[in-house]
Amino acid sequence: MLAEDKLREEALANPLYDDEELTEEDKAAIAQGKEDIKAGKIHSLDEIKRQLGDL
Repeated sequence: MLAEDKLREEALANPLYDDEELTEEDKAAIAQGKEDIKAGKIHSLDEIKRQLGDL
């Protein structure tokens, strides 16, 4: 196993925990995102890559 693979596996097995409280701004952004998803205002990764020229 490559060192990078081992590090990646360890990071996935032991994710960092963010104990910071969500702000009202965070909550509003999350709510807006959920509304956008429900309204179909989404783009696939392939669409974004095409728009950006597959950076």
